[in-house]
Amino acid sequence: MRLFTALVALLLATACNVVSSVEPLGSSPVTLDPAEWNGTWLYSEGTATIKVVSPREGRLSMVSIDESNDSLEPIVSEVLVLQHGGWTFANLRHEDEPEQNYWLRLHRDGNQLIAWMPAPKAFATSVLAGSLPGRVEEDGNVRLGELTTAHLDHIIAGERELMLLWEEPLAFLRISDKTGI
Repeated sequence: MRLFTALVALLLATACNVVSSVEPLGSSPVTLDPAEWNGTWLYSEGTATIKVVSPREGRLSMVSIDESNDSLEPIVSEVLVLQHGGWTFANLRHEDEPEQNYWLRLHRDGNQLIAWMPAPKAFATSVLAGSLPGRVEEDGNVRLGELTTAHLDHIIAGERELMLLWEEPLAFLRISDKTGI
């Protein structure tokens, strides 16, 4: 699978294992300004068009193109942008896995967007130590359970080790503020 959404595909393509959660990460929605988020964003695998659909709820709609089967298939994804403790999280669900929430930490600065994936080994360590609820699957993927505010604090503090793959950021550049063709 090359792409089911722009962000999740990169998450799956660049990591051997993934971290997902039952619920979206974050404790409150980020109010999104359409003038800052709407448009076409370029990244290493192509482009994604983003449109704010509910500014106060932190909801975006994202369209990307899947070229994995020698065809062009549009993929529409809903993204929920939440925050906790100064961190911003993008939360995505795929229709084939509605029970799993995939997430990334985001930082937007003007027309640049940087995303960091969770570090599966660090999350596995925290789950196995009982610091975070969830399970580590045989394939090494980590499925987080329901997270409390204390669990979110643990994630952003990186108490046991670095919880994100800081050395492997995903970079996006807004090349147009237009969302149509």
